[in-house]
Amino acid sequence: MKYLFYVVFLLAMTWKSAFCQAYHCTESTIYSEILGEDRKITICFPEVYKPSDRLDVLYVVDGEMLLKHLLPIMTFLQINQLATPQLIVGIRNRYKPSGSTRNRDLTPIRNPSLSTSGEADQFLYFIEKELISYIDVEYPNTQKRTLIGHSYGGLFTLYTFLVKPYLFDAFVASDPSCYYQQHYISTIAATHLKEPPATRKTLFIGGRAGQQYEDMGITRFVGTLQKQASSKVIWQNGTYKDEHNGSVRFKCFYDGLKFTFFGQHQHELEFHPMGGILQKGNPITVKTYSDHALVRYTTDGTIPTRQSLQFQQTIAVTSPTKLVVKLFANRGDDQVVKATFAYGEAPEPLHKTNIFKRNGLHVKIYPTTDEDSLKRSLVTPTHEHFAEKQAFQTRSLALTKKSTAVFEGFLEVQEAGYYIFYLSTREAVHFYLSGQSLLSYQKGIHRFESNSFIVPLKKGFYPLKVVYRQKEQRGGLSIRYTTPSMSPEQDPIFIPHKLLWYE
Repeated sequence: MKYLFYVVFLLAMTWKSAFCQAYHCTESTIYSEILGEDRKITICFPEVYKPSDRLDVLYVVDGEMLLKHLLPIMTFLQINQLATPQLIVGIRNRYKPSGSTRNRDLTPIRNPSLSTSGEADQFLYFIEKELISYIDVEYPNTQKRTLIGHSYGGLFTLYTFLVKPYLFDAFVASDPSCYYQQHYISTIAATHLKEPPATRKTLFIGGRAGQQYEDMGITRFVGTLQKQASSKVIWQNGTYKDEHNGSVRFKCFYDGLKFTFFGQHQHELEFHPMGGILQKGNPITVKTYSDHALVRYTTDGTIPTRQSLQFQQTIAVTSPTKLVVKLFANRGDDQVVKATFAYGEAPEPLHKTNIFKRNGLHVKIYPTTDEDSLKRSLVTPTHEHFAEKQAFQTRSLALTKKSTAVFEGFLEVQEAGYYIFYLSTREAVHFYLSGQSLLSYQKGIHRFESNSFIVPLKKGFYPLKVVYRQKEQRGGLSIRYTTPSMSPEQDPIFIPHKLLWYE
């Protein structure tokens, strides 16, 4: 079970950013010299969007039909850290008395049975030279783009992937009409796939399971991918039972975007403890939270490859180990986390035990975050008090921007064995036991906002010190632990008040 303490703490600090990811939209009209007509577009932003934000851009054909399905999916994916916020551009079809421009714009070659068709190249030229340029100027972005389409729009997405792969980083094709004009898209795929793209691309293709998958021509296109797709094309196909052409969109969009953005968030890399001190003859277990095929690990300090062991729910550590975990991202850079478990000197308890007055910790507040000034005692505390019930509660302290809280006292250990200490924060924190640094976090240096360390402790009293440096007045601090008698399934707990002492 994933650690409840971290989930609760993170939600407490980020509920606003997490739940304010609903989108609001505006409409614009641009005149296309290439198409010789006005084209309407719908531009959707996260509610927390600022002009200075530079987001990836998600382009959607059939925007007037698909945005109402796509926006709640994107919101859900972001809340669950499965996708990053996007600038979403819905390209609307143009409606005339004689019909819409949909068939004309989204099909790659002429079909005599349709009144207008086969002008996908012209439409794609408009997107490349006019629409993307307009968006890049009006809404500065990361230049990372995704194209998504359904049915004829899915066909257009695949056509773009083949003929102009450089325009987008990712492609999501929902129930694409690959049957169009005697499987034209599969015919040209054999030629275009011979030349690999210059950079890595992701492609997701989804459709209705069974005979409909065959009838839509998807089976044939996927077969061509299996034979000829470059290693630079990371692709996946999905099939869905008991769906029709309209309903399958939701599942294709969800799975396709989840696949596209895999690796953008780091929860797949989380494991605990994230380092520690071993006792000879006393093995430990590292608990992980992912068995995803794209997360691999080694125990000898080497960087994992795609052929390395797949991340397991538990990893046994019986001797000194250099654990390296690598996430092979579908988008963006691959991510690596390292942890060292070694024999070493564990903190020692005090010999004197008659120096304590009462339960709690002594807290001093300093008007600086400069570590050197604190070490050299160049500043005096502005506030000083005793934290008795919620020892590491920072929100009730008189902290401002660029201030430091120092917690000092003693930790009573009532049973010998392995203890795992857990630290969650967004600010800079150092955790010391008997003068030995066990845990730390500093933004820009450490990858996770949670960290953990396992250490063998004897019965006794240990000098405890926690230094919390607040720079942005937006963080918080959570310190918890597990004891030797707790089962592996139990979540970490707050250190009981009765086990914290000060002189």
